[in-house]
Amino acid sequence: IPILCLAAAIADGTTTIRSVPIQLPATPGPLSFAYYFAHTNSSSADSFRAYIEVGGVRTQIYRELGTHVLDPARWARVTRPLTAWAGQSVQIVFTASDVGHDNLIEAAVDDVRIEQP
Repeated sequence: IPILCLAAAIADGTTTIRSVPIQLPATPGPLSFAYYFAHTNSSSADSFRAYIEVGGVRTQIYRELGTHVLDPARWARVTRPLTAWAGQSVQIVFTASDVGHDNLIEAAVDDVRIEQP
């Protein structure tokens, strides 16, 4: 089931997108999503991150940090297990941060799915 998508040019701050609460079954399949995190002259202060949130507590399940090397926009697919949250109501949270200086950050996420087990 596709859940959400985000595309943004980030400027000096953090952009966050959060799903509605999702009740996971006792045996959930993995979470998968497509994303890109593009930047120029970035630093490790800049980032793209994915979390699972339960009751306001976030657990990071993926991150990509910026680098000083040009990283053009290219879609990549990520898959992460959700077994640690089996039977719970969760929210999927994505953040893209531009907290470095004098750089350009672009991020997008699409085709977010909870697969069949």
